[in-house]
Amino acid sequence: MGWFSKRAPEPEPVFDEVRPISQERLGLLFDSQEWVWEIDSEGDLGGNWGGNAFFFRFSGKQHEVLNIVAFSARVVAPEHEADLLIHVEDWNRDHLWPKAYFRRGDEGLRVMGEVNVDYEFGATDAQLLQQCHCALSTTLQFFDSVAERFGVGEQG
Repeated sequence: MGWFSKRAPEPEPVFDEVRPISQERLGLLFDSQEWVWEIDSEGDLGGNWGGNAFFFRFSGKQHEVLNIVAFSARVVAPEHEADLLIHVEDWNRDHLWPKAYFRRGDEGLRVMGEVNVDYEFGATDAQLLQQCHCALSTTLQFFDSVAERFGVGEQG
């Protein structure tokens, strides 16, 4: 009668359930991808992809909005501002992500990209990871399009 004395196997833990998003979860996901990241002095999770700075922040009343903002390592010369504006407008019209823009600075025109997603009802790890992959790849495509169009190098 050995069968009745055996315990039933424990159910496998569910790792991909919908739960609130958090910086801790994002850090664990980044570790699973072997991505290098850190928490900066302002408390934002950040990393460097292709020489470009990416920051992963949380906003909203319950920190349910994932805000991914990136700063290109490339700087466009100020004399190209009108053409860069057209390029950014074209990108934003033709692409869903990232929201593209630039800022004037002492060194020139700093190109940026941003992706915001509201996870009010939570997300699975797979959804969060997919969103990060999407933000990284589409933002890097935008940055590359600026480099190609304006012939800017890898400096910043």
